[in-house]
Amino acid sequence: MVRTALALVVWLASVAPPAAAQTAEARERAQALVRQGKERYEQGDYEAALEKFISALQIFHSARIYFNVGQAYRGLARSPEAIEAFQKFLDEAPDAEAALRDEAKQRIAESRTRVATLEVVSDVPGAEVLVDGRSYGQTPLAKPVLIAAGPHQILVQKAGYPIQHIEAIDAARGGYVRIQARLDVSPDTLAGAAPLSISTPAESPKNESSPAYTRWWFWTLIGVAAVAAAAAAVVVVTSRNELPAGSFGTLDCRAMTCQ
Repeated sequence: MVRTALALVVWLASVAPPAAAQTAEARERAQALVRQGKERYEQGDYEAALEKFISALQIFHSARIYFNVGQAYRGLARSPEAIEAFQKFLDEAPDAEAALRDEAKQRIAESRTRVATLEVVSDVPGAEVLVDGRSYGQTPLAKPVLIAAGPHQILVQKAGYPIQHIEAIDAARGGYVRIQARLDVSPDTLAGAAPLSISTPAESPKNESSPAYTRWWFWTLIGVAAVAAAAAAVVVVTSRNELPAGSFGTLDCRAMTCQ
């Protein structure tokens, strides 16, 4: 594919006039960071490039830099974050060049084939939702969460509630996962719930002198202990999805914005 002059939109001067806090000095500092990020990107150091682009945004907020952020996330195979960055670029830079906007839309479409959608609901509002240790806000979430395809650990919790919802999932590409977390175990909410009962087999011997492993309660305790151990072990998984063949290495981005 044709490489354009790596228009990582290096020139911030073409954006709308900065607010009072966005001084000329801040713009110049951000511009320097974006250039540095562009150099790191060309070298294949996407992590360092991402750091430079985000630092530039923190100094001087230019919506066009989100395009660069999206490209860096894409290089790191972090598709959910890439989608978010490209979408911010589209939402906040409606006057950007048509070629850049088309590029962003194409990258979003490509990245969506590598993610799954996660919906988390809870019986109590204000419960924090964490995916692999990263917080996505409190219930009710404004919208479903995009996650990379693959294994994840979901945790829903709220201060003052002794029960946490912990669930391991394996999300398929393009899949939709819905989790319903139940944290409220107050007597009122449990009043209508079916009671938990443990029945013993009719043929189970009552002889107290028989070995412990032959009794129903022994295996019940083992099962409870196993469940508790699994709930305590929160495994943080960082999923990475592969990039399409040939997407990088020759810097196939055609336009990377530094504005």
